[in-house]
Amino acid sequence: MLDNAKEQAIEYLHTRKEEVHDMKQGLDNGMRGAYKANQSENLSKADEVKNNLNSLKNQYTEHKRAEQRDLIEKCNAQKQFEKDLDAKKERI
Repeated sequence: MLDNAKEQAIEYLHTRKEEVHDMKQGLDNGMRGAYKANQSENLSKADEVKNNLNSLKNQYTEHKRAEQRDLIEKCNAQKQFEKDLDAKKERI
């Protein structure tokens, strides 16, 4: 009876060790999956931020080009006005 109790205790311990091992494997797999999901999400967010920055950079560039074109047009209009004024002065 004592030997039977010892065998049952050893078998119980062996079973519990297997259960603990399986639980540890499950946790490890879960952690790897969570890490990969988190890494993927972070990369996705980084790509989104990069795209937003590129979009803002392009908008800024277009805005500056539009300002430069406007200033050039204003300068050309001013030069033409001055030429016309000089031409009128010569006629007078």
